[in-house]
Amino acid sequence: MEVLEIVLPVLAMIILGILCRKWKLLDQSGVNNMKTLVTNIMLPVAIFHALATAEYSGKIGILVLIMFVMLLISFGAGFWMKRFMDEPYKKYLPFLICIYEGGMMAYPLYTSLCGSENLSQIAVLDIAGLLFGFSVYMGMLGQTENGEKINAKSLFYSALRTPAFIGTVLGIIV
Repeated sequence: MEVLEIVLPVLAMIILGILCRKWKLLDQSGVNNMKTLVTNIMLPVAIFHALATAEYSGKIGILVLIMFVMLLISFGAGFWMKRFMDEPYKKYLPFLICIYEGGMMAYPLYTSLCGSENLSQIAVLDIAGLLFGFSVYMGMLGQTENGEKINAKSLFYSALRTPAFIGTVLGIIV
C-alpha cells in the first residue's frame, strides 16, 4: 500500500499529461512556459531551500570535493574518448558520461519517498553536481552546440545568470 501511495500520484500525473496532449489542452507554447517555470523558478527555489536548511560538516566538504574531482575526471575522459566516436556525436560525448541527474528527477522522487522535510539530506550530496552542472557543463554544452570556442570568461558569466547555480550558491551561503 505504501508503494501505491507513492506510485499512483506519479502515474496520475503521467496520464494527465497524456490526456492534456490528446485533448489539445496544452500546446507547445504552454509546455515551454511550464518548462521555464520549473527550471527558472521552482527548481532554484527547491535547491536554495534544501541547501539553506542542510547541516554541513567537514565530511560533507570532503565528499563534495571528491565528487567534484570525479565529475572533472569523467568529463576529461569524455574528451579523451572522443577520438573513438564518429561525427556528429563526437562533440557531445564528454557531456554524456560526466553528469548525474539530481534536481528534476531525484528531488521529487526523494521528497515523495522520504518527505520534503528530509530533502536537505540528499541535496548536500548533489552540491558538486549542481555547481559543476550549472556552470562548466551547461556553459560548455551551449558553446559546443553553437560551434563556439570554449571560453572560461563566458562560462563564468553564464553561470552567474543561471537561476539554479545562483540558488545553489545562495543556499550554501545561507
